[in-house]
Amino acid sequence: MKLIITYAQALSLVAVALAAPQTFQQAAGGTVPFPPQSQQPKALSFEQAVGLVSPAGGNIISSSQTPAQTNGGISTSAGCRRNIFRKWGTLSATEKGNFVGAIRCLTQRPPRGVWSGARSRYDELVWVHAQMTPRVHGLDLFLPWHRYYLFAFRTLLSQECGYNGAIPWWRETNNAGNIAASDIFSPQYFGSLPPATGGGGQCLNDGAFAGLTSRINNQCVSRGEVKSESNQVSVQNENLCQQASSFPQHRACVESTNHARMHRGIGPTMANAAMSPSDPVFFLHHSYVDWQWKRWQNAASSRWTTISGCADFNSPCTPLRRKTVLTSLGLIKNMRLGKFLDTEGNRLCYTYDEF
Repeated sequence: MKLIITYAQALSLVAVALAAPQTFQQAAGGTVPFPPQSQQPKALSFEQAVGLVSPAGGNIISSSQTPAQTNGGISTSAGCRRNIFRKWGTLSATEKGNFVGAIRCLTQRPPRGVWSGARSRYDELVWVHAQMTPRVHGLDLFLPWHRYYLFAFRTLLSQECGYNGAIPWWRETNNAGNIAASDIFSPQYFGSLPPATGGGGQCLNDGAFAGLTSRINNQCVSRGEVKSESNQVSVQNENLCQQASSFPQHRACVESTNHARMHRGIGPTMANAAMSPSDPVFFLHHSYVDWQWKRWQNAASSRWTTISGCADFNSPCTPLRRKTVLTSLGLIKNMRLGKFLDTEGNRLCYTYDEF
């Protein structure tokens, strides 16, 4: 049964979320080390990324060059734009607080049996990503699966917490060089982003998620900015990935540049590829990743209905197709990839405020 809350109740929920962080179990100690690099998203320099999208770099992704699949000529030119996802900075304080409060609500909703170790629906959401990490990172399933995962996240916000408010995304390059100053990382919303010290980060101790713990490894959710990583998130990388002529090139470029750099730059929790959704800022970050793919798709209408690349690491790999099944291990129902190619199709029906 869908839980419906009134606007007044939503405001009350936000007040509770921001005023009572002590309800989370506090993890022992205040400092968490960064995970080893083998557990972090793979990051490439700009020069290395150029090789992915240039003709000379074709061999890097040659295993992903499988035939494109079409949708049989169905037109998507009309487009469903019922939901316009807006940049975080354009939201009012009330809208920002409502969104944060809805995520907080999800951390307090009971689990539904997806994972026996969960204490909340949010724990199950994180567990699914941790389990799927080896199957959806470092190959062409990365972008479609994470679009599906964001859909699962929004579905849970609606079904579990009755949230029907604004869905924000973070244009990270707008904060390049000083991301900690964004009000995303403030005690009013997602909590502070301190600098990394001594190879570690600090447990969240302010904001709506102070004291939040990842049930998978029983570590506190922690942050510690590594500026040598976060400072490499750039418009230059965005534009480079936009120039890719094939989907595998675009995916490899997006995953290995701004995406990986911001994960590693915010860590330690975000720097752990499997555990990263334990930090709720993950969902703002991956909405930005999805925006990059949508921008690339909008450059040619054929990209709304076609896909190519590898669905696994087999040799030869299983081709990525519209009929490829996307799974969240029971969190929401399995769906075919073709439903998630066109964000303005009937299934998703959204776009971004810059388009």
